[in-house]
Amino acid sequence: MLIKRIHHVATIAFAAIVATTSLRADGPASANESHIRATTPALQALVDESGERSPAFRALVEQINASDVVVYLKYYLFSPAGPDGRLIFVGTAGGRRYVMVQIGCLHTRVDEFAILAHELQHAAEVAAAPSIVDAASLAQHYATIGFVARQWQHGIAFETGAAKEAGSLVQQEIIESIRAEEAAARASHASAATARN
Repeated sequence: MLIKRIHHVATIAFAAIVATTSLRADGPASANESHIRATTPALQALVDESGERSPAFRALVEQINASDVVVYLKYYLFSPAGPDGRLIFVGTAGGRRYVMVQIGCLHTRVDEFAILAHELQHAAEVAAAPSIVDAASLAQHYATIGFVARQWQHGIAFETGAAKEAGSLVQQEIIESIRAEEAAARASHASAATARN
């Protein structure tokens, strides 16, 4: 999680995203409306597969969907020394709080599962803290529940143990799901080959 001192840059990027989406700040979300909004088909596929394969990921999504937090997902090209992902508080409107999750675009698919879950855990932490209404209150909250992972001229990056655990758990569940699927496919192929002989 990154708290940027140059917060207006994130807000400008967010404005470009909401201009091309159906942001409705005039009332509560419908029961079926997801609060997790991917900005590309590839990210939507990542969310969908994570939900299909990981019970822990589904629980995170349910927690966020039941809250006033809306999460926009975006791929981002970080510098080699930069983070794998980050959450930025964008603003409030119409009784909702908006955050942007940026996911590093130079990772393997398996690592992307972990990064996505890690950052969505941060979104769930924001959802559980109604006092977070801007970047300053976000930093104040994370100074209490987390620890400083990195500090440099552009801002402070906070971390929590819960986010690290969520990323690892979801990644492990997805790997196990993929392995089980592959094992079932091999067994089916072997059975079909035996039947032909």
